[in-house]
Amino acid sequence: MDPANAAGAGSRREAGGPPGNSEAEIAALYRSAAAVSASLDLERVLDAIVGQVMKLVGPDACACAIFRLDESKNSLRIVSARGLPQAYVNQARVPVGELAVGAAVAKGHPVTTTASSGGTLDLPPPRHAGSHDRPGAFKTVLGIPLLAKGRPLGAIAVYSCEEREFPPAEVSMLSIFASYAAIAIENAALYAQVQRRLAESLSIQEVGAALVRELDLGNILRLVAGHARRLAEASGSLVALPAPGGTRLEIRVVRGERLEPLLGQQVPVDGSLLGVAFRSGRAVRSDDVMRDPRLRHRRLAGRARIKSLVAVPLRIKDQVLGVLAVVNPGPGFDAAEVEVLQLLGHHAAIALENAGLHEKARELAVAEERSRLARELHDSISQSLFSLVLNAEALAELTRRDPARAQALAHRVKEISQEALVEMRSLIFELRPAALEEKGLVTAIRNHVELFRRRQGIDVEFEASGGEVLAKDVQLALYRVAQEALSNVAKHARATRVRVSLQVDEVAARLVVADDGVGFDPAFALNPGLADRQAHLGLTSMRERAELVGGRLQLDSGPGRGTRVVVTVPVADTASRDAG
Repeated sequence: MDPANAAGAGSRREAGGPPGNSEAEIAALYRSAAAVSASLDLERVLDAIVGQVMKLVGPDACACAIFRLDESKNSLRIVSARGLPQAYVNQARVPVGELAVGAAVAKGHPVTTTASSGGTLDLPPPRHAGSHDRPGAFKTVLGIPLLAKGRPLGAIAVYSCEEREFPPAEVSMLSIFASYAAIAIENAALYAQVQRRLAESLSIQEVGAALVRELDLGNILRLVAGHARRLAEASGSLVALPAPGGTRLEIRVVRGERLEPLLGQQVPVDGSLLGVAFRSGRAVRSDDVMRDPRLRHRRLAGRARIKSLVAVPLRIKDQVLGVLAVVNPGPGFDAAEVEVLQLLGHHAAIALENAGLHEKARELAVAEERSRLARELHDSISQSLFSLVLNAEALAELTRRDPARAQALAHRVKEISQEALVEMRSLIFELRPAALEEKGLVTAIRNHVELFRRRQGIDVEFEASGGEVLAKDVQLALYRVAQEALSNVAKHARATRVRVSLQVDEVAARLVVADDGVGFDPAFALNPGLADRQAHLGLTSMRERAELVGGRLQLDSGPGRGTRVVVTVPVADTASRDAG
C-alpha cells in the first residue's frame, strides 16, 4: 500500500529537521534516556518508553504505543501502549509500509499521518473484533522508527486528538530518544533471551538426568509431556507412539484439560500434523491448525479447540520412535520454543530406547532363568523320577521273591521321593523366592545358602551387615547374582569352602561370593567363542543383572587360586524406585 494513501482521505508528510538546542529539552531528553535504561526487564523498559514519550510530547499526546516487528518481519504488533483500548492493543496488526508506523519502519525515518479536515484518522481495524474496539477521535499520528545499529526493531506511535503539526525540533528530539529506546529494548531483549536460554538449559539438564534414571515407559512419557508443556508455556501437550501396523499414531499421554478427551485416540499418519513430523523426522509448526492444508483430519483438533501447534519427532539416529506435541488455543510458538522442544525430544528418544533395551534385557533374563530351571529339572528331578520308576518296578518283583530286600528297596524309594520333593520345593523357591518378598534379602540369601550346603555338601559361610532399605529390583538382582554365583561354584569350581557376604550402608550395597576352587581365566570365560556356553551365559547374566540396577560386577579369578565375584550397587535413590 502506498503510504500516501494510508490515511484514506487524509494526508501524510515526512517529518524531520535539526534537533532543538534548548537546555530544557536536552535535560528532559537526558532524563528520559536515563529512565528507559534503568532496567533490564523488557516489560518495564517498554512501559517506561511509552511514559517518557507522553511526558516529552506533553498534553497533545492522548495515546502512545510501541509496535514491534513480528517474526516474519512483515508486520507490526503492539507490545506496550497507553490510551488505546486493550482489545485493540491485543489484536491490531499493521503491515510494514502501511500507515504511519509501517511507513516509518519501511523508510527508516519519522512519518506523520493526519486526518482530513473534520474527519477521524483511519487506523487499522483489530482482527476478530467489532468496530467498538477501534480507537477513534485521533486526528494525527507520528510514527518514529526504532533502529538499533541501523536494523529496524519496530516503531513508536504518538497519537494526537487534534490535527496538528509536530515541529521539526520536537520530531528530532523524539527521534534521538527513539535511538536510546531502541538500544534499551535490544539490551533488555538480549538479557531476557540469555535468562531464558539459561533457564531452558538448566531445565533440559534436569529433564535429561531424570529421564536417564527412568526405565518405565509410562513414567518417561508423563515426564516428557509435563516438561514440554512447562518449557513451551503451552496450554497442553501430548505424546503419541506408533500403533500396531504403523499407519496410525496412538496418543498415549496428555497434559491439559482440553486434551484429556484425546487420550487413547489414534491419529492417521497420513493427513495429520503429527504424522508429518513422524514421517519427515522434522519439527512441524502451525499457527492456525484448522486452516493448515497439511491437516486433512480436523475432527480431533476441532474437538480440543487447538489453534497453534508444534510437533517434534522423538528421533534417535534414523529411527522415529514417536511424536511430542504442544498446543495452544491462541497465539503460536516461536523458533526458540521449537528448538527447546527438539532438544527435549532428543532426550526423550534416548530414554525411550533405553527403556526398550531394559525390557528386552528383562525378557532375556526371564528366558535364561527358564532355561536354567529346565536344566535343573532335567539334572535333578527327572533323574530322581526315573530312578523311582526303576525301583518301583523292581519292588513289585522283589515283594514276591525276597520280602526283606523289598522292604529295604521300599525304604530307598521313600528316600528318593523325599529328595525329589526337596528339590522341587527348592526350584519353586528359586522361581519365586517367597522369603525375599516376605522377609527380605538377607533371609532369602541365608535360606539359599543353607539349601546349597545340604545339596552340595560344601562348607558355606554367610555374613550380613547394614540395615539400609533397598529397592525390590535391587534385592532381586543381588539375590539372583548370589544364586548364579553359587551355581557356578557347584558346577565348575570343585571348591571345599565358600564365603558369601552382604554389606549395605548409606553409600552402596556390596555382595561378595568367594570360593577356594580351581579358578579360571576371566578373559577366556567371558569370550563367547572360547568358553563353555553355560559358563559364559552365567557370567554374562550376572553382569547384566548388576548393570540393570545401576551396579557393576567385578570378577577376580585365575587358575588354581579360586574365584571372587563382587557386585556393587549404589544405594542412593534405590528406595525411591518402588514408588516411581
